[in-house]
Amino acid sequence: MNLTKTLAKYFYKKYITTLFYSLIISTIFVFIIDTAELSRRISKAGDGDIILAIKLAFFKLPEMVFEIFP
Repeated sequence: MNLTKTLAKYFYKKYITTLFYSLIISTIFVFIIDTAELSRRISKAGDGDIILAIKLAFFKLPEMVFEIFP
């Protein structure tokens, strides 16, 4: 099946935007869940606050993105 260049561009554009939006939504979801988990762990230790949990989750985010989308 031969696709014209315009149709191929349309499909590629749709595929890339869908992939991008799913990556962003998944990353935000993982960031929120990871921040909550780290906040729970830090509060048990009693030596941190939510800012520390957000920083740690932010630093851990690239690793999580590679786990979600290998």
